[in-house]
Amino acid sequence: MAGTRGLRIVAHYDIVGATAVKPTLPLEAIRQHDPATERLLRHRGVALYTPERMDYFGQDAEFGRSLWGLPDEVVFAQWRDIVTQQPDAYLRHRWEVFRWVFTTPKIDSCLPMHVGVGGPEDLAASLGIAIAADPADQALYNYATWFFDTPLYSHVFYALIALVCAGVLLWRREAADLVIVAMLLSALAFAASFAVISIACDYRYLYFLDLAALAGLLYLALDPPYGRLRRRLR
Repeated sequence: MAGTRGLRIVAHYDIVGATAVKPTLPLEAIRQHDPATERLLRHRGVALYTPERMDYFGQDAEFGRSLWGLPDEVVFAQWRDIVTQQPDAYLRHRWEVFRWVFTTPKIDSCLPMHVGVGGPEDLAASLGIAIAADPADQALYNYATWFFDTPLYSHVFYALIALVCAGVLLWRREAADLVIVAMLLSALAFAASFAVISIACDYRYLYFLDLAALAGLLYLALDPPYGRLRRRLR
C-alpha cells in the first residue's frame, strides 16, 4: 500500500544511513532473515549512501531487489532496533540529512529551480507535449542562478524571518495576529518534521516555510506595530 511503501522508503534510508555512519552497527533482524541482503547492505548500500538524497540506491538493481524483497515486518523491526538501541547512529544520520534539506549546503545539488516541460515520456506523448526547455526557459534559469547562493534561496533565512514575525505578532497579540502566528509556527513545525522524514535535499520540500515567512512579513509591513502605537499616542 502507498502508506507502507512510503514508510519503507524512509526505513530503508535510515537503516543504510545509520550503518554508514556506524559500520559496526548490528543488523540482527535482517541477518537472521537473509544474511546475503545484510552483506549487500553493508557493502553496496553503504557505498551508495549520501545524506544529500537516497536516489542513488537505484543505481544498484541487485541491492534494490534484495532490500525490497525483505518482508515489511523484518524491515520495520530492524528500523525500530536502530532507533531504540542505537540512537547515536540514527541521530547522526538524521542530523546530516536534515542539514542538507534545511541549509542546502550545495544548492545546485538540491534542485532549486525547474524550467521547461518535464514528465513521463508516454504521458507527454499522449498529450502532444514536447519535453524540452526553450531558450526563454534557459535564460530564466540563468537569471535565477545569480541568486542561488544568497539569502533569497535560503530556508534558514526564511525561518529567521518567520521567528521574528511570530515574536512581534505574539507581542502585539491581536485576534488577526494569532492567525498569522499559527501559520508561521505550523510552517516551522512542518520544516522541523523533515528531521525525521527527509529523503532528499530538494529545495521544493520546504517551500511552505519560505512562502509563510514572506506572507508574515507582508502582513507586518501592511500593518506595522509602530504605526498602531503612533496612532494610539495621538
